[in-house]
Amino acid sequence: MIQGQPDLYVMFLYRALRSWLKPGGRTAFIIPIAVLEADYAEQLRSVIAEHKLLEIMDLEPLRKLTFRGVKRQTVILVLENSPPSDDDLVSVGIAGTECYDSTTEEIDLRMAIKSDIPRRYLRDLLWPGIQRRRRMSWLTSKIQAGDVPILDKLSAASRLRDHVDWVYRKRRGNTGTVVVRELPAGANTNDWVRRPLFYMGLKLGSKAALTSTGMSVFKGLNVFPGGLRGAPMGHWQRSSPTLDLKMYRYADFLDHDRLFASREIAQLPTISPVPADAVFNNTVILIQMRKKFPLNGWVLARPIMFAAATCLRATIIEDLGCHWYPKNLGLIPVPQDWTDSERTTLAGATARLIDADENLADQWRHVDGTLAAATTQTVSQLIAAGSPLVEGFMLPAAVSDEFIADDIEMDASGLHAGGTFRLEVPNASLRTILWYRLHERLMDGEDVSIGDIQAVKIPVDPDPIAALIVGVRGSDVAEAFEHARQHLDDVAAQMLGLTDSDLAYLQERFLTGPFLSQIRPMWAHRGLHMQGYHDHSGGDRFLD
Repeated sequence: MIQGQPDLYVMFLYRALRSWLKPGGRTAFIIPIAVLEADYAEQLRSVIAEHKLLEIMDLEPLRKLTFRGVKRQTVILVLENSPPSDDDLVSVGIAGTECYDSTTEEIDLRMAIKSDIPRRYLRDLLWPGIQRRRRMSWLTSKIQAGDVPILDKLSAASRLRDHVDWVYRKRRGNTGTVVVRELPAGANTNDWVRRPLFYMGLKLGSKAALTSTGMSVFKGLNVFPGGLRGAPMGHWQRSSPTLDLKMYRYADFLDHDRLFASREIAQLPTISPVPADAVFNNTVILIQMRKKFPLNGWVLARPIMFAAATCLRATIIEDLGCHWYPKNLGLIPVPQDWTDSERTTLAGATARLIDADENLADQWRHVDGTLAAATTQTVSQLIAAGSPLVEGFMLPAAVSDEFIADDIEMDASGLHAGGTFRLEVPNASLRTILWYRLHERLMDGEDVSIGDIQAVKIPVDPDPIAALIVGVRGSDVAEAFEHARQHLDDVAAQMLGLTDSDLAYLQERFLTGPFLSQIRPMWAHRGLHMQGYHDHSGGDRFLD
C-alpha cells in the first residue's frame, strides 16, 4: 500500500483504520492536506474509501496559525468503521481566520463554514469518469453546498487536455528517434506513440548549459498573464550540454501562435504567451493548443479560477501555493469548441484586462519610486522620538511574534487581518503607509509578524505619499481594472453556459470565502516586488 516516499502519517492512519477501529468505531486525525491528492497517499485513499467519511475540516486558510512555526497545511478527517455509500452526507468545513482568537490563541472550529455534501461530489465533482485512472482519486475539501450546481455545469465542459496539440514519436527501433506531426500513410499505429505537447521546460543541469548568445532562458517567476517580466537567467542553444530537453525534444513542432508557458508553482494557474525567442527551464509547463485560444486570459476568469482553486490543486505548499502539473492543469474546464467570433471576443477581453493591469502597475510603480526616494524613519524610531504620528498607536506586545496570516485590511481607524489581530492607528497617513508596506510584503509571500511592524520605514513627511496611495486605490485606473475583470468573467461564463446568478455567486465566494478570498492570480501590479523573477545572483538556484 506504500508507494513513492510517503509521510509517516500514512502508516499511522492506515494502522488505525485496519487494526484499531472496532465495527462502528470512529477515529479523527489532524494530518497534512496532501492526504487528499498526493500520489504517495493513493493507496491510503483506497482504504479511506472503504470507511464512512463523517467530516472533513480544511485548516489551510488558517495557514501558520494552526501550528506555530509549522508550514505544512493540514486537514482533519473523521472516519467511522461502517460501510460507506456515495449518498452519505459528509460535513465539509473550511476554517478561516474568523475562527482564530488572537487574545487566547485558540481556534474555535464551531465558527468554520460548514456544508453537508454527498460523498460522491467530494471525488467526482469536476472530473466524472476520470477517477478510475491511477493517481486521479483525489478528494476535495474546499467546496460548499452552493458550489455543487455550478461545478456540475462546469463538469459538462471539455478539458484543457482535450485541446492540446500532439506529435507522434516512433517507438524505439533501428531508425533512431523519429517524430512526425501526422502518422505516415499506412503506418502501423502500434509502432508509434502519441505525445501531447504539454510538458515541462529544459532541465539545464549546470551552468555549462547556458551560453552568451542564443535564445533567452526564463523560469516560472518570469511568467505573468501579459507576458514575461524581468531579465532572463542566460541564453541557450540547442547544441548546449543540456541534462534533459523535455518539451524541447519537439522544438521543430512548436508554433508560438499557439504556445503558452504556465508557472509550475502558483496559487492559481498563471499562464503567458511564449515569444519566439524565449525558452524556459523546468519550473514552467509548456502547453501548445491545437487551435488558437487565449489561454492566458481564460484562466484569469473567475469561473475558471473557481474550478481550479476548489478541485484541481495538487502538492499544496505554504502560503496557499501549490504545484500545477499537466495532470491537474489538463483538467481545467474549456468550452467543447469555440467560433472565431468567440475567440476574438475572449482575446479582446483578455487584452483589455492585461492593459488595465499594466496601467495599475504603472501607478503603483510611481508610488514605489516616491517611497524609495523619501527620507524615512522606522516606526520604533518614531515611537522613541515621541512623534505625533504615533500618538495613540501601540503594538499588541502579547502577540508580537504572531504571523499575520491573511492579507491586511485598512479601515477608518486602524489595520486588521481577519481575526488574527487588530491595530489601532489614529493617524491617517501613518495608517495608509503601514497598510501599503505590509500589504506588499504579504502579497510577495513573505512571513510578516506583528512585531515586524516596528521596523517598517515611514517617510518623514508622510502626507503626500499617503495621498498618492489613496489616490491610486480610488483612481479611474483601479476602477477600469475591475470593469475589465467583470467583462472577462461575463465572456467566460457565457462560453461555459453559466447564468448571471451563477457568476454573481462565484464572485461573492471570492470576496467572502475564507479560502477563496485569500488567493489571487499573479497580476503584474501584484508582482512588482517579486525580486526572485529577475535576481539571478544566487548561484545555481535555477539549475534543477
